Amino acid sequence: MAFGIKKIGQFLDTSALTGNHSVVGIDIGTSSVKVVGLTEGKNGAELETYGELQLGPYAGLEIGRTVNLDAGKLGLALTDILREANVTARNAALAIPNSASFIAAVEFPTRDQAKLASMVPIEARKYIPVPINEVTLDWFMIPPRAQVAEAAPVQTPESTHVLLAAIFNEALHKYRSAVQHAGVAVGLNEMESFSVIRSSIHEDDETVMIMDLGASSAKMYIVANGILHESHRIPIGGQDLTMAIVETMKLSHGEAEEAKRQMGFVAGDGYDPRLVEALTRPIERIINETRRVIARYESEGPEKINKIFLTGGGSSLKGITESFTTAFSIPVVRANPFSKVAYPAFLEETLKEAGPSFAVAIGIALRRLIEK
Repeated sequence: MAFGIKKIGQFLDTSALTGNHSVVGIDIGTSSVKVVGLTEGKNGAELETYGELQLGPYAGLEIGRTVNLDAGKLGLALTDILREANVTARNAALAIPNSASFIAAVEFPTRDQAKLASMVPIEARKYIPVPINEVTLDWFMIPPRAQVAEAAPVQTPESTHVLLAAIFNEALHKYRSAVQHAGVAVGLNEMESFSVIRSSIHEDDETVMIMDLGASSAKMYIVANGILHESHRIPIGGQDLTMAIVETMKLSHGEAEEAKRQMGFVAGDGYDPRLVEALTRPIERIINETRRVIARYESEGPEKINKIFLTGGGSSLKGITESFTTAFSIPVVRANPFSKVAYPAFLEETLKEAGPSFAVAIGIALRRLIEK
């Protein structure tokens, strides 16, 4: 099944929604599965329900562990979370993890769209690490960036930058099978990159970075005026932070996970300075790699990244926002994906806190609601 990677800005405005249509967005991660149920209201998208379920126990492991479950066990976990979150919608949209996909910006030596359409599938073979018949391929043109003085042109008049995106068919079949096993119909799927962008940025955001801090990796997306320009993945995530605590403080995995969630970088009762030591090493690796990505992007054009949005479970680590703000000298804020939907006022603080973890599920649900 084809998947879309249209300009994210086309899906930022939900004010035109009317009716009584319900959908569920599904985000299958490496350590948990998240669902968000939305319905159409008179003034846009409305929150029906949301929920998260840890996957470690389905592999006989502790909560917080990263796992690779087969379609049957994933289907069982989905069935459980749909029931526990009281999801009634049978119309689902599925976000495909970055680990099951590939994305790259590629320059093609033509401005002719007809030629591009014939060239992309052929040239894509050079970049995609598996045979082309093993992926579902999509692409779109990236607008050229202005040239920095004394820098090489980013794009010549005779060339076009194209964003190539591919989902591995084997993984796609696995995830769709799991969802169908849970008794819901998959109406569409897309790469999680586009889902998290849709829910995190707003129409007045110009050039920003989204840092998605997941359990197995940290992903970075540079978005300018609603268009994804660059994507980068660092194989360091929340699981690595927990294991660093295990090794440094000689705790069990469960104890280390609890210490990470309760303390983070912020001192308090019972605080152990070894916790900062353990967390600093992997966090510094993320910071250093992010600096390189930002420097490279800003060296190739006049646009400067003016804000960083944090999403994913790692964004809830106490002190991480302040640490990143100091490291990058750029405003760093936790994304507020639930701001895109209506919900009861008494949930305000709860959803602000939980929101970054549900950015992918909200983003894919919003698209399904709009594209009904």
